[in-house]
Amino acid sequence: MMISEDKQVFVKTVVDGTTDNPIMLFIHGYPDDESVWERQIAYFKDRFCCVRVVLPNFSGKVDRKWGFDFPEIVALLKTALDKLNPEEKPVLLVTHDWGAFYGYLFEKQYPHLVRKIISLDIGGSVGEQSNFLGYFMIPLYQLNLALAFIFSQIGGIGVMLGKVWTKLTFILLGFLGNLYTPKECILSGASRQTPFNPFQNYPYFYAWKQILLKGRSQLSGEGFRPLCPVLYVYGCQGIKGFMSFHDRQWLEYIEQHPPSKAVAFEKAGHWLMQDSPNELNKLIDTFLG
Repeated sequence: MMISEDKQVFVKTVVDGTTDNPIMLFIHGYPDDESVWERQIAYFKDRFCCVRVVLPNFSGKVDRKWGFDFPEIVALLKTALDKLNPEEKPVLLVTHDWGAFYGYLFEKQYPHLVRKIISLDIGGSVGEQSNFLGYFMIPLYQLNLALAFIFSQIGGIGVMLGKVWTKLTFILLGFLGNLYTPKECILSGASRQTPFNPFQNYPYFYAWKQILLKGRSQLSGEGFRPLCPVLYVYGCQGIKGFMSFHDRQWLEYIEQHPPSKAVAFEKAGHWLMQDSPNELNKLIDTFLG
């Protein structure tokens, strides 16, 4: 594992398709990398310029041991997009997991640059859970991943300890997810081309730093309310059986602002772009008009 502490950090981008076409900007989440979008790229690259960003610390090297706070990620996304889109034409955001959170922040700061958002499995607000276990498990697993990130900063065995702590958290989530998954339903998991490292846990660290120091999360309360049309798609199986990453207020906001639309995939889990790729691609195509 290579660790770089360069002051100047850039977001890696992978471009498929011609730059003359409208830009679709894909932002992955945790613990994935750009490979999670392969089925979507194959479908859209002939008609769109598909730009996949690779979040820092997720590209096979550690850009900064202490990771990146949310405003820093938004600034890095803006710099990466400016290089491909100097005329600042509105783009299509396709996001998942923490990538959805970064996408909401990006749209909030640069609304003129976002034409539409396709957001997968993370809503603009999370204030309630349909299952009591969700109220317990969401802070539990997130705090453990934040703790694993802190462990990784320790010299010597810190990185190994961070990996083991992260792995144990994944095992717990996987065990509970299997309890809520029908036997006939085969779900996908995280997609990575490069090795995992615990320095990628930084979104959880900075999220809970904000909660513990300021007493709130940006996803609580009103959360995000994008000005552009939003297609929000979420899975219902696996860990989604006991955890919801959106609340009723978010779904109501989406449905009250057509052409925005919320769609549930009953046979997909958190990685629905891999569980139901054909269904998702056609749904996005229809939404784009």
